[in-house]
Amino acid sequence: MADNLPKKEQDLYSIDLLMQQTRQLAARYRQTTGNTLPITGEIARFDVAKALNMTLSDDLTLGYDAIGNAKSTRLKILIKGRVIFEDSHSSPRLGQLNPDGRWDRVVMVLFDDDYQPVEMY
Repeated sequence: MADNLPKKEQDLYSIDLLMQQTRQLAARYRQTTGNTLPITGEIARFDVAKALNMTLSDDLTLGYDAIGNAKSTRLKILIKGRVIFEDSHSSPRLGQLNPDGRWDRVVMVLFDDDYQPVEMY
């Protein structure tokens, strides 16, 4: 199916497929071992960029994860993601935010046990 698409769409199709497989692998890994894979941040970056039509930064040392594509809103976005596991008794935390960072806004993505986005704030 992907072979009939233009190159850019093939790449997006491939990344979509890889991310879906990654979600399945992470969920299965946790079900099997009780441990989590450290991939929530990358899944969150992908989901926010796709949902909000943003361009991801390749250089994570810049202090932000994505930039808006609209000319009027070229905001620099810091992206955080957390999985809320049904059987967990701990309270997930956002983590540290540098108030002097080079970001304009923060987007928080909450995921379910299957690493599917439930909410974006």
